[in-house]
Formats: sequence, structure tokens, C-alpha cells
Amino acid sequence: MPRRAASAYRNVLYLSSFAALFNSPSRFPLIFATEACISSLRKPNGLSHGIFECLIVEASSQPQNHLCVLADRYTELQAEGFLQLPEVRNLGGRGPRRVDVSVACSEPAPIAYAASQCEPLELVLVEGRADGRRWREQMQRYHYLGCRVPFGANLRYWVRHEKRELACLLWTSPAWKMQARDTWIGWNDEQRRNNLQLTVNNGRFLILPWVQVKGLASKILGLSARQMPSDWEMRHGRRPLLLETLVDGARFRGTCYRAANWIHIGQTSGRGRMDRTHTAHGQAIKDIYVYPLARDARQRLCGSKIEGFSYAG
Repeated sequence: MPRRAASAYRNVLYLSSFAALFNSPSRFPLIFATEACISSLRKPNGLSHGIFECLIVEASSQPQNHLCVLADRYTELQAEGFLQLPEVRNLGGRGPRRVDVSVACSEPAPIAYAASQCEPLELVLVEGRADGRRWREQMQRYHYLGCRVPFGANLRYWVRHEKRELACLLWTSPAWKMQARDTWIGWNDEQRRNNLQLTVNNGRFLILPWVQVKGLASKILGLSARQMPSDWEMRHGRRPLLLETLVDGARFRGTCYRAANWIHIGQTSGRGRMDRTHTAHGQAIKDIYVYPLARDARQRLCGSKIEGFSYAG
């Protein structure tokens, strides 16, 4: 590590120790320092790339939830041409395996209540290997898109009532670009790059097939909008301002999202959510729904860079 770069890196971390004085979580010093370096790298006379490389090396020792945030930021910088990340390595199939659902399983007795009889609902984070495998199995078996490894930061949930599982949810990092969403927000490219990670995508929503409760889906979405932002901030260091989701109009009408006051703002172009090079085509065109978590969400997303670690609502 170059001496000058190491010294500057230590200075950044030292300055970040004062973050608590400004309502920023000093418990995320590396992420805080990375954000400072990213801001400086975008300036003509900013920090050298050597300092940022020190951060990348240091990131390898960070907890997984910190790495999700850092990975998103590094990928954005590569897209802007500030650095070149190494090729993705083939690690021999590490990570979650696809769950085998070829063997039939018995389903629980049907749940056919009024929505009021399913209260109170619990939104419970998926924790541990056994819990994660069971969640993936339900998603792979019963969701029409199956269960894939999510992009970037994510949270997985069970929805329960009196210890009975009713539904599964997945929240992930947002789509890189969507014209209808970006037009609705009104941000430019720089503002989008700076504040994109304050948007969270509802990547999967599955009501288990034996649950037949009218109006349950919109109640779950309402509960998610109240609880998930705090969980996301605790796990990933950023409090969201906007929720988004994509609905396949050929299969669903988006009724539960409309009932939960989500806003239909247009459709995708059919290139896929992570197509940054405009070369992917043939994906299903989907309806885009958004849910602002603050009255001034659009104005804040269009403002200058929002520190991802503010604890303000």
C-alpha cells in the first residue's frame, strides 16, 4: 500500500469517526469513507485512485451486509469509467444452490379467513441456512419466476399469523435505469447515480397457494412499507425514500398494489432490469409501480447527494 495513499485513507477514516456528531452512523466507517472517496473521485482535483484501491482491499474484511452496499457503489463507478473491476471469477458453484422441487410435498390445510382474522400480521426476516433454504423452496416451487440469486443488497421475509406462514417477500436493489420511473422522479443521470440506492425493489411477492384471504396482499404491502425501511437501514445502512416493483401485465392486474396506494407510472422497455449497455432485448414488458415513503421523496431524490446513512424518516 503506498504510504501517501495509506495516510490519506487513515485520515478519511479518522474524519468519519466524527460522523455521530452529524447523525451519521460511525459504526459504518468503511462505507462512510468509501462514499467520501467516491464524491472526491468525481471532482477534477479529487483523491487519487490509489486511495480508492486501498478501500477496495480493506472491503474484503467487511461483514456481508456492508459488502452489499460497497458492491453497488463499486459497480456504479465502473459504469462511469472511474475504475475497472476484475472479471467475475468462477468459484465452483459457491453460494445458494437451486432447491430441488421435483419431489411432491404435502400442502397445509387451506386458510380461508376474512382479512381481519389474519391480524396481527408479522413480517419476519429470513435468518439462518435452514430458514433460508425453506424460503427458497417455497419461492422456487410456487412463484412463476422461481427463485434466483438477487442483485446486490436484499432482504427476505416471511409473513406470518400466529406462527403460520402466509407469504414470502423479497426486497432488492433497484433497477439501474427505467425510463418511466426516471421521468416520474425527474432526476438527471448524476442525481440518479448518487441517489439510486435510496430506492428499493420488491423483486418477489408470493402469497402461498393454500392461503385464500381476500385483501391480504394489500395489507402485507402496507405493513412492508412501514417496517421494511427501518430493517433495510439497519442491515444496509441506507433508509429508502421510494419503493418500486414490476408487474407482468399478462399475468396480473396489479390490483393489490393499487389497493395499497402504489402508483402506476408506465411500463418497462423489455430489456431487463440490469441492462446498462442497451443490448438486451426480448424481456417481458412489465408495468411499473412506485410507492413514495416521504411526501417530498421526488424532490429529495433529485437533490444533491443524500448521505445513505441518515436516520431521518
